Amino acid sequence: IQPLSRVLLLFFSGLLYSFYFGPNPELVLASILLLLISFIIFYFKRSLTRHTYWLLSLIIFLSGCFLGNRYSLDSPHLSNFQLYSKQFYLVKVTSEQQTKDSTISFEGDFFLVKSNANEIDLNSPIRVKATLESHSPIHFLIGQTLVVHGRLFQPKSPTIPGSFDYSSYLKRKRIDALMRLKSHDYLDLNFVHFSLLQLFINWRNQLVNVLHENGLDADQLS
Repeated sequence: IQPLSRVLLLFFSGLLYSFYFGPNPELVLASILLLLISFIIFYFKRSLTRHTYWLLSLIIFLSGCFLGNRYSLDSPHLSNFQLYSKQFYLVKVTSEQQTKDSTISFEGDFFLVKSNANEIDLNSPIRVKATLESHSPIHFLIGQTLVVHGRLFQPKSPTIPGSFDYSSYLKRKRIDALMRLKSHDYLDLNFVHFSLLQLFINWRNQLVNVLHENGLDADQLS
């Protein structure tokens, strides 16, 4: 009974974690690193006791996480004043930015700043995909903190059967709303939370630059 209870505890812990916190790239990266370290230790130590136990525990926890990512919570209810008027939000960037021409897009957790500007609702973050129009170079980092002033909106379901359903696509990605910004609609607070994913992206970009300097073109890199 005791081994079975441990397996169930680990599995449901991973299930609940991913169910309530959504897909977490940093968790995936950290788990892959831990798996590699565990395999290396197992290979050199040939231990079938403690290291094997931790490896199996990690695999069980990850299986619960990946299963939980297949389900999604209902999107938070957005009030009328959030949908029809501009509000101030404290934003933590959670994804690598995508740049196309003069448009920058990124995902982030948006926390509503209440009207008295002395209180922030930290209990109900809204996952938002924001697009910013700017003709000057801007680079947002994962974990960067911003204050934005904008209006949220949600795409409507398509009326033509069989056409691409953008709202369902956003729901599968756990994105609750969209926002369009101008260059004067945000303020950088010059504070960046530590992010393992951002460290990986920096290392990847450095590797790509080194390979590019050694004569590899974009097709060969891809």
